[in-house]
Amino acid sequence: MRNTKTAAGTCTGILDVNGASCPSCAYTIERAGRRVAGVSDVRVDVNTHEIRVQYNGSPGALTGVQAIVARLGYQATLRAGSAPSGV
Repeated sequence: MRNTKTAAGTCTGILDVNGASCPSCAYTIERAGRRVAGVSDVRVDVNTHEIRVQYNGSPGALTGVQAIVARLGYQATLRAGSAPSGV
């Protein structure tokens, strides 16, 4: 997961996703992911197998999205070589 802070005070995290290969998969993940506390937006790119999460900086928000993705039957992993920052 890459973790960057935007000017508005929100952070963007990137997770790699496996198993989501169609627009319906992306829509399902985005809709469920936006319900996680602290998350303001979720975008899935099935071509690059990425989930971009805009959130309030709480590491629990990304963990929550990862858990939701797993419950939906997909696998989301933190991007290799990166770690959450202490925002």
